[in-house]
Amino acid sequence: MARKNDLPLIPIKDWEHFSCALSGLIEVDALVAQADARRDAAIARLTTTYEEKYCLNERRLRIAQLRKSLEVFADAHRDDFGEGKTRKLDTGSVQWREGAPACKQLTRAWTWAKILAAVVEACAGILRTVGINVGKPDAISTAAGVVYIEEHCPRDLDPELVMRLAGRAQLIRLKAEIDKEAALALYRDGCLSDEDLAALGLRIAPDESFIIRRLDGSLVE
Repeated sequence: MARKNDLPLIPIKDWEHFSCALSGLIEVDALVAQADARRDAAIARLTTTYEEKYCLNERRLRIAQLRKSLEVFADAHRDDFGEGKTRKLDTGSVQWREGAPACKQLTRAWTWAKILAAVVEACAGILRTVGINVGKPDAISTAAGVVYIEEHCPRDLDPELVMRLAGRAQLIRLKAEIDKEAALALYRDGCLSDEDLAALGLRIAPDESFIIRRLDGSLVE
């Protein structure tokens, strides 16, 4: 089959010929679109038939349920894993595979919303040290105020003026979320310690994948 880049150009002599070629393009394009639609409909019917015949949706849900249950149990029994963080059984094997460091919740009790609130309160504390009382801290205005002051305000600036500038900073619309990459960078640079992160509900730990293999060594996806 020839590729479209290999096909020679059709010589077009004038606008009448151009109009004829355009009509041919539109006609062939419509035929291809109709054929594509019939093909997609046939595939959808076949997919539905197989999904229903073999209960694929229910089985996928069962796979997810079993995988999650196995992972939670394995996580609670990490001391039972041997060398290479692998546990071999009669039916297969499981393994914890370590990846690159990642910013994570300190514990499950620390939700991301709770972590964000802790970071906001810490930022509000910084603002208070320069004479800005933010009252009940707001994630957006507090973060914007800290950033603005750190980047633009001299240390000897009058606190009242700083407060006015922070008020302007509140006009900045930001999305309030934890920047995990920034946390990693600050940790690597020594700006945040394990204790600092723990106080905010965070920790730096390698990302781990829970790997399941069959007896022949092939992966269970």
